[in-house]
Amino acid sequence: EFRRVLFRSPYEFLVLDFEHHNPDRALPFMGEVRQVLDPARPTTAGRWNGNRWSRWEFMRLPGETREQMEDEANCWKLLAPWGIGRDDGRIIRRSVYRFESRIAERWRQGDIFLAGDAAHTMPPFMAQGMCSGLRDVTNLCWKLDAVLRGRAGAALLDTYDRERKPHVAAITEMAMEVGRAVTVTDPEAARLRDAALKRGEGMRPHAMPHVVEGFIQQDDRGGKGLLAGRLAPQARAHRGGRTAFLDDLTGSGCRIVSRHPLPAATRERFASLLRERDVTLVHVTRGCLDDSYLDIDAEYASWFEQNGVLAFVQRPDFQIFGAARDMAGLDDVLASLERQWHSLR
Repeated sequence: EFRRVLFRSPYEFLVLDFEHHNPDRALPFMGEVRQVLDPARPTTAGRWNGNRWSRWEFMRLPGETREQMEDEANCWKLLAPWGIGRDDGRIIRRSVYRFESRIAERWRQGDIFLAGDAAHTMPPFMAQGMCSGLRDVTNLCWKLDAVLRGRAGAALLDTYDRERKPHVAAITEMAMEVGRAVTVTDPEAARLRDAALKRGEGMRPHAMPHVVEGFIQQDDRGGKGLLAGRLAPQARAHRGGRTAFLDDLTGSGCRIVSRHPLPAATRERFASLLRERDVTLVHVTRGCLDDSYLDIDAEYASWFEQNGVLAFVQRPDFQIFGAARDMAGLDDVLASLERQWHSLR
């Protein structure tokens, strides 16, 4: 077995996928997902699982068999308290699952890479399983592209699991923590949990983890550079008569996003880096200037101010390679980027 077990739930859940005849039908959970912390039957309910579907997950209780849970009559009985009956649509899946978490020890062997569920599984309480798989593929694709185009050596691919494995492990731990709180069936334990939540204690939302090592800026002491490994901001901008998210306007690839134009001296010093790595220069401003992007909602201006920076280098997978507090400091970030490219040839 190549995948180390992190968590194996003692509980099983009946997953019901439901297709609505009327997708505009109002339900008690018209938002996204609701965790029902009912010790009598812990339940997850999710609306808009696609444009016509909803999903329920009902815990299997002691004494109930998988066959009893999956029986169609029982499924309708479980849906009835939610105001769902046979006239409202059809059950398109009814299956009992046991949740567990595993993570592969190795994500690469030669030219073979693991991603998504092949590399890791996690309980669904954070709704991050598929999201993590998409992050895997996004991380790997730009590195494969760089290697296949001859812009980087195969050593760049070694950073794939170094970056993704700790990120996935951190999210999996978060999901397991939420799962432990959600699946309480002892009434007294549930009462104490609920009281703690009402006091603002106990299970709290976590900030999403960052990339902690790999192809990110390193400072002089070997630590991460400023904002390195964090997800870059994404907001609307306007240019050439078009308003869209910045990534849609600038295209894919590596880019420098800055509050002010890149100094001429920096352009000259790093001309070969910008050309060979196909780095896009993105000047985002609140003013209307030639060759710039209009920050129409001031989200970039706010982000720059809140983080005390004026520029950052963004990787093709939207992770920040490094950031600079002023335009002169951007030279250090680009010098680090240049060294890392050369070290991975």
